[in-house]
Amino acid sequence: MAFKGFVILYVLLYFGSFHNEAMVKGNNLIDLNSELPPIKNILTKHGDTYNCVDIHKQASLKHPLLWNHTIQMRPSYKVRKLRAKMLSKKLSPGHRYAKIKLDEACPKGTVPVLRVADKDQLKNVSNLTKSRFFPNDQWNHGLEFAGIFAKTTPDKKYKGVSGVMTVWNPKNVGPNQYSSVAISAEVGEGPDYTRIQFGWTVFPFQFQDSFTHWFFQVTNITNVPGCFDLNCQGFVQINTQVPIGAAIHDVSEYGTDNQVFLRFSLLQDPEKESPWWLFYNEEPTPIGYFSNKLFTKLSDGADTLKWGGYVFTQPGDETSPQMGSGKFDNEIYQRTANMINVRYIDNKYELVNSPNDIQTAESRCYLEGDQSYKDDKVGYTFCFGGKGGTQEECSV
Repeated sequence: MAFKGFVILYVLLYFGSFHNEAMVKGNNLIDLNSELPPIKNILTKHGDTYNCVDIHKQASLKHPLLWNHTIQMRPSYKVRKLRAKMLSKKLSPGHRYAKIKLDEACPKGTVPVLRVADKDQLKNVSNLTKSRFFPNDQWNHGLEFAGIFAKTTPDKKYKGVSGVMTVWNPKNVGPNQYSSVAISAEVGEGPDYTRIQFGWTVFPFQFQDSFTHWFFQVTNITNVPGCFDLNCQGFVQINTQVPIGAAIHDVSEYGTDNQVFLRFSLLQDPEKESPWWLFYNEEPTPIGYFSNKLFTKLSDGADTLKWGGYVFTQPGDETSPQMGSGKFDNEIYQRTANMINVRYIDNKYELVNSPNDIQTAESRCYLEGDQSYKDDKVGYTFCFGGKGGTQEECSV
């Protein structure tokens, strides 16, 4: 087992709702007075309405660098071949994937976008100014991480990352807190730090509820210091049935084999302007892609990959929320948040099933364990999580 640095990764987050006209129009959540008339409306059993919007008029294409962008409808053959190889490992009997797609698809040539009535719900999140590490006995609030990571040298950058994560609904998440499980591809430090992150989260400020939602987050794309979901102009949505940020109502059950998973893969295409394609579960059609035109540092790959749990608390909060299942029982996967089939694509576009460069991280209240390659079925796995609480409760 790798030596565990008992550290807290603090990232200073700034929350903000951008209500000026430019930002509201640039948001891919549609308000009732939107200038984009839907081609079709889809109402879910949970009461959400999705507009089927012309794919060529999606708000992400309003980014200045994409004004004349030609939408790519599928990745190159090389990426499709890698994706097929990744799907060779199936879930165990009794396990199932989280449902994030609608019961019906939007018509061809359109994409589903959540419709909201209140512009105050059109949130944006800028999530980075700088990163700092503190000893385990200092809690100054911020972002806490428990999980694993891999680092490489500039001449051997990663071209993709993948993992299969259990889905939970952590409790005690305050109005300005969040609890997430995510995978990220990162590069650089300080003002050059750039990241694409994706997974699931409970984030009341962003979603106006306490449900679990799948999400993606981008830090330091051109002209936007940090953004969340389709506030990120430049993510090109192509899937006709998967809305960005959809709620997940069926989650894992503690202590049973009734486990729900999300599989995500992020792959940089070596062809076609080198976009980063985002895939989910075992679906053949990507959700969409991050145009490589948006990045200066991620354009030729990532130097750091991370898998694990994140919890954010604001200064002044007395307690932090649960991470994952809200428990950490090392090696007992029915009780603890975990990831299986942790893999990445190296600089030669080879799929690495058994990483040997993994390091670990824990924080004040959240632990990680059991990181190792198990077998051909579940591959490289690890577990993580914790109950949260006050400084005193976490030290017990």
